[in-house]
Amino acid sequence: MLKHERPFDKSTADLLISFLQRLQQPVCLVAHNGLGFDFPVLRYVMKKLDLKFPSSIVCVDSWKAFQAIDAEIEINANIENANEDTKRENDNEINPETTSSKQVLLPINAPIDWQKINETTPHKPCKTYHRKCLSESPPAKRSLLSASKPVKGYYQLGNIYKRIFQEDFKDLHRAENDVVVLSKLILHYGLAFIEYANNNALSLNDVPSLDERKI
Repeated sequence: MLKHERPFDKSTADLLISFLQRLQQPVCLVAHNGLGFDFPVLRYVMKKLDLKFPSSIVCVDSWKAFQAIDAEIEINANIENANEDTKRENDNEINPETTSSKQVLLPINAPIDWQKINETTPHKPCKTYHRKCLSESPPAKRSLLSASKPVKGYYQLGNIYKRIFQEDFKDLHRAENDVVVLSKLILHYGLAFIEYANNNALSLNDVPSLDERKI
C-alpha cells in the first residue's frame, strides 16, 4: 500500500515531532509488543536521519502492561483467599493493615477524569502492601501466591479483546483497527493502566534501535 509513497525522510520526522509537541506534555506512545517491534523501528528510522525524539516523549508496551496488571489482580485474589483461610484457622481478626487486598489495585472500569489526569504531573505511587506481604512470606506461601504463567498467544490483542468483551473484533492487524482495539482495552483496564504507565514508561530515546538489539 505504501510502495508508491515517499519514504520516511527528515520532513516526515519533522512533521511527526511537530505533531507530538503540540500535544500536552509528556506524551506517552502505546503499542502492543511495542518494545519488541514498533518502538525499535521508530528509533531506527530516526537514527538513520541522525534525529532524536524530544525528551518528553515516552512509551509503554501494552503487551507487558496487561500481563503485569492481570498478574497483580491474580496475586491480590490469592492473598485475599490466603487471608481468609488464616482467619478461619486462627479464628482471629486479621490486622486491618493486611486486610482487603482488593483495595491495592485501582478499580478497573472506574470512571476516569482524563482532564484531571492530564493536568497532573506523573508520579510514582507508593509501593503496594501486597509486595511486602509476598516478600515476607515463606517460600511455599510465595509459590502459592504467585501468578500463573500465561499460555502462548494468551495476550495477543485479538485474544484479550475476545476474553474481555466476549466477541471477536474483525480485521485485526490493520493499523486503524488495532488502535481501536487497543484503546478499548486501555479504557477497560482504566486507572490500573495509568498507574502502570506512570511507573514503567520509558523515554523513547532509551529504547534500543532495531539495529542495536541483541539477536
